Amino acid sequence: DQDLPSFLDQATRQLRAGVALPGAVQAAAAGRTEPSTARLAADLAARTPLAAAVREWRGACPTAARDLASAALVLAADAGGSVAAVLDGVTETLRDRVALDREVAALLSQAGASAAVLVVAPLVFAVLAGMADPRVASLLFGEPLGWACLAGGAFLDAAGAFWMSRLVGSAR
Repeated sequence: DQDLPSFLDQATRQLRAGVALPGAVQAAAAGRTEPSTARLAADLAARTPLAAAVREWRGACPTAARDLASAALVLAADAGGSVAAVLDGVTETLRDRVALDREVAALLSQAGASAAVLVVAPLVFAVLAGMADPRVASLLFGEPLGWACLAGGAFLDAAGAFWMSRLVGSAR
């Protein structure tokens, strides 16, 4: 999906240079290393109709971005008109989707790091407090009230970690 905007840009440049749509798609697909796109170029070189070749290309790796690109190419093949303008619009949409996916991944990474800090911070604080004041350590580890506090804190920390992992996981 990351390469689709570049692929469509190249096809659009070919169209603006006067190449027919099947030839433009074939030229754009010819230099690609992804197997189904290389197959698309081979199918078009073998004079397979554009709509059939594009449908097979889409079926080889079905994604929302490929569905959009293939729909635009098939519609352009069937309807004609200003194909370059249509492909420009699809390319811009795909670029926006790629940028949005990258931004979401960055934000999820930040959220995961923040969750890790929030889970580890109480443990570090308890250790530092116990080292700074021996009375805290003796209360936490030597008294039933301290054991209850540690157990309750561990339970709440685990519940918070579970909740945060579900929040971050649901956004992926």
